[in-house]
Amino acid sequence: MKRFSGVLFWITILVLLPFSTASAAEIFNRYVYASSIRSPVETYEEDRTITGHQGASTSLAFRLSIYGSTGQKMPLLVQVHEWGGDFARMEDLASYIPAQYEFVMLYFQFKTSTENETNWWFGTHWGGVCRMWAHEAVMEIVREVIGGSLINSQFGAGIDPNRVYLFGHSIGGTGAWQLGIRNPDVFAAIHAHSGFARFTPPVGPFENQFVNDIVGGPSEGITILDGIGAAYPARDYSNLVWWLSNYHDSAFEIPFINITAGTEDETVPAASGGDLMRPLLDSQKRGFYYYRHSGGHSGVAFVQMNWMWNFRLNQSFLAFTNRSGYGIGTDQTVSPWVSNGYASGGINNLYEFGWDPDSIIDQTGQYRVQLTGSGTADVTLRRLQAFEVTPGGTYHYWLDSESEPAQQ
Repeated sequence: MKRFSGVLFWITILVLLPFSTASAAEIFNRYVYASSIRSPVETYEEDRTITGHQGASTSLAFRLSIYGSTGQKMPLLVQVHEWGGDFARMEDLASYIPAQYEFVMLYFQFKTSTENETNWWFGTHWGGVCRMWAHEAVMEIVREVIGGSLINSQFGAGIDPNRVYLFGHSIGGTGAWQLGIRNPDVFAAIHAHSGFARFTPPVGPFENQFVNDIVGGPSEGITILDGIGAAYPARDYSNLVWWLSNYHDSAFEIPFINITAGTEDETVPAASGGDLMRPLLDSQKRGFYYYRHSGGHSGVAFVQMNWMWNFRLNQSFLAFTNRSGYGIGTDQTVSPWVSNGYASGGINNLYEFGWDPDSIIDQTGQYRVQLTGSGTADVTLRRLQAFEVTPGGTYHYWLDSESEPAQQ
C-alpha cells in the first residue's frame, strides 16, 4: 500500500545565470557569525509529562527564549539537542547567531537521561510496534507555540507561522531530518547537521541501539502505524528515502533543506545523512543546499540562520538540478563564518547561485526571480502559491529583461 499526495506538474526552466557585479551575499542574508556572544532577553521554562516508552510517563522540559526585541510576529527557531545536550549547550549554539536576527527559540530537554539516550527524537518499539511518541510530543508543543497563546501570555509576543525554522546537530540532526520532512506544514526551512536520515545500516556505531530501541532487526517484523492506522515495516517507514519514494511521491512538498556533514565523521557517516538523501532530492527535484565539509562529527556545528532566514512557508522557492559551472563544489575546509561572509563550495550553494527567496514574485500569471550567479541549471518551482502550472499549457519567459523577445 502506498500513499501519494497527488500529481505535480513541473515547469522546468533552463536558467542561464549571468555574471553580475553585485555580490551574492548582498541579495542573500549575509549575517553568518556573531562577533560578540549574545544571551536571550527573556526565557520561559515548562515541564510537560508525556507518555514515553512502554506507556510510562516521562518529563519533557522546554524553554522559550527571545533573542532581540519583542515583536508581535516573530520568527521561531526550533532546536532539538544532540546526545547529552542540554539547555546550556543549545543556548551556546544560539549565542553565535548575529544580533541582526531577532527571533524566539524553542528548545527541549528530556529530564530522564535514559530516555534522552533512547528516543532519538523519534520513539521506541514495544509489542511489535514502533511508536513515534517522542516525535509526536515535540510536534504537539511546537504547534502549541506557533498557535501563540503560550508565548503571548509569557512575552506579549506572537509567532509568525510562515517563519518557523528547525535546527539540530547529531541526534538533533536526526530529529531535524525526521521532524522537518514529516511536518512540511510547519517548517519553512530546516538545517540538519550530522544526523541520520534512516535507522538501518550503515549507521556507524549505533546499529544495535537502533535495532533494540527503534526499528528492530530484519526478521523481527516491527511495524509503524501511519496517521490513518495502516501498518508499514518500521525499517522502511523510518527511512526518509523510502518514505518520500513510497509513502509519498514527488508532488509532496517538503521544506527547503540545508544539510551539513563531514567526510571524516565516523559517528554519523555522511552515507546515512546527506549522501543518502542527495540522490533522492535531485531525482525528485527538491530544494536543498548540501555543505559537505572535510571535518569530523562536530565540525561547523553551528545554527546557520543565514541559510534559512529568507524562506517563508507561504512562499515558493527554487530547486536546482543538472547543475553546470557552479553550485557543485568539492569537500571544503572553509568555515562558514570566515571573513568572506559565507561558506564557499557545497552542492547547490545558495551564494554561488546568487539568489534570494525574497526576490521571488509568485503571482497569478507571473513568476519572477533574480539570480546573479554564473553557469546553467534546470530550475523547478516548488511550493507554488499563486502561479499556476497546467499540463499542456503555454508559457512565455524572459531572461534579463522583459523588453527582450519572449520565448515560448
